[in-house]
Order: sequence, then C-alpha cells, then structure tokens
Amino acid sequence: MKVVTTMRNITASATLALMVSAGVVEAAAWPRGEGNGFVSLKFETRFDRERLLVRDFARDDRFSAFAEFGVTPVLTFGGEIARSGSGDMRIIETRGFARYAFLQSGRHVASVEAGVGRRGNDEGYEVNYLRLGAVWGMGYMSRFGDGWLEVEGASQVYSEGSDPAWKLDATVGLNAIDRVAVILQARAGDYPGAEPYLRLAPSVALRLTQRLRLQVEAQAGVLNDTGVGAALALWVDF
Repeated sequence: MKVVTTMRNITASATLALMVSAGVVEAAAWPRGEGNGFVSLKFETRFDRERLLVRDFARDDRFSAFAEFGVTPVLTFGGEIARSGSGDMRIIETRGFARYAFLQSGRHVASVEAGVGRRGNDEGYEVNYLRLGAVWGMGYMSRFGDGWLEVEGASQVYSEGSDPAWKLDATVGLNAIDRVAVILQARAGDYPGAEPYLRLAPSVALRLTQRLRLQVEAQAGVLNDTGVGAALALWVDF
C-alpha cells in the first residue's frame, strides 16, 4: 500500500498501524474497525506427493466461506463454514467467534479470540468444540516496501473428551509493489490421532479494485505432511 504525502507528518508507528489495518485484509491481529466487514471465499486442493509418484491423482478439496464484521473499534464478530474431503467422504465444519483487540501500541497489536464450532461428516458423526486463541501483529517498513508480521495460536477443546488440538501460524507479508502483496505463512498443528505437522504456504495477493482482492497460494508439507497443493481466494472488504 502506498503512503500518501499528506500522512508524512504522522509518526512512523502511527503510520504503520494505519497502513496495516487498512491494507492487510486477512490479518487477524488488527481489529476490523466499527462498521467494517470482510468476506473471503476460498477453494483449496491438495495432493499427496508419494501418491503422485505412482500416478495416483486422488485429491482432497476444501471450500470455505469466511466473514467478519467490526462491532466496535476493538471488537469483531465472525464466522466460517467449510466443506472438505475426498471421494465420497465429506466433512462439514461451521464456527463462530468474537475477537477483542486488547493492545494497540505503536506498531504492535494483540488480540484474543473465543468461539464455538461443530464438525461432522456424511455418516452422521458430529462433534462440538470450543476454540480459544491469541494473535500478535506488528507493522514494519523496509527498503522493499511496508509490511506486517503476525503470529497466531489457537486451541480447540472437543465435546467428546479427546485431547485438544493446537494450531500455530506465523505470517510475514510485504506490499512489494502497488496493488501486489507477497505473503509467506508457516502453519503448524497438532491434532488428536495425528503427528504434529508443519507446512509452508507462499502466496500473492492482487488488488483488483478498491474493495476486491485475489489471492493465489501454493502449499507444501515440510514435517509429517506429504501434501502439496494450491488455493485460490477472493477477498472482499466493505
């Protein structure tokens, strides 16, 4: 995002906060702002590298619709519905949440989040969960452009009494040129019945209009994850 000349008399830290909150629509740490909303429609497809070697092209698809709205300057409500799976087995997940920004100091922003969700499949299995999380973000300036850093952690506690799930995402973004942002995200997780994993997801976000962006993303497993894939998302802020 370009810093306009009229903002040059604002302190550097305040300028960073304004740039990131206005220009990084997917960053969770920054509050959406009262009366402002955001919608994301995303399609992902993933393959198994080991299966690809033997020409097995079975894939796992996921489609999600995510929305959030700023109720006050520091409080955001949101929700998501997603459908994923492969073959005849499909998983449906819905969740709602509230996020509160308790720290906005210079370049730094921190928020806490609480929500509930439900996950089920075509065979009638369903489980409810409580999700608690926290996220920290920081804006920065560099010789290559302005950008942001973010670390987000969350835990899900299930109604069936199984071990909780843990998730940690770290993101670095750079508004490299006008209308284009380059993003690198590391995603780690530890879910019941599976090994902890780590995957990388580099992407490019292109601003199509003032309120519309297109994100193109690649995905690759690094630890306990043999998946590779791609995603396409449409972001709308209003």
